Amino acid sequence: MEKFIENLLASDGDFWIGLRRHEEKQNNSTACQDLYTWTDGSISTFRNWYVDEPSCGSEVCVVMYHQPSAPTGIGGPYMFQWNDDRCNMKNNFICKYSNGNESSSKSCG
Repeated sequence: MEKFIENLLASDGDFWIGLRRHEEKQNNSTACQDLYTWTDGSISTFRNWYVDEPSCGSEVCVVMYHQPSAPTGIGGPYMFQWNDDRCNMKNNFICKYSNGNESSSKSCG
C-alpha cells in the first residue's frame, strides 16, 4: 500500500485505509486495539499504529499518515503510520477490489 501511494506522487493528505473500531465486540478483557476490523469484516492482524495510538476515544476510523512535505523529524517518523480519527473528517481513501466479475467484493477505506 505504501509503494502504491508513493507511486501516485500524492501531495500531503492522510488516507482512510478501511479499518474501523467496533465497540460492540468489546468485553472487559478486550484491548481497544483488538477491536479494529477491515471493511470486509476481516480482523486486522498487521498493525502500524503511531506512538500512543489508537487513543480509543470517540475516534473510531483509521487513517494512514501521509505528509511527504513535512520536514524530517516531523513528518518522516510517522509517514505511513496509523491514527484513529473521527469518521467525518475529509481524507483521501484507498479501495481494494478483485479483478473479476462484478459479484466480487469491494472494500474502501
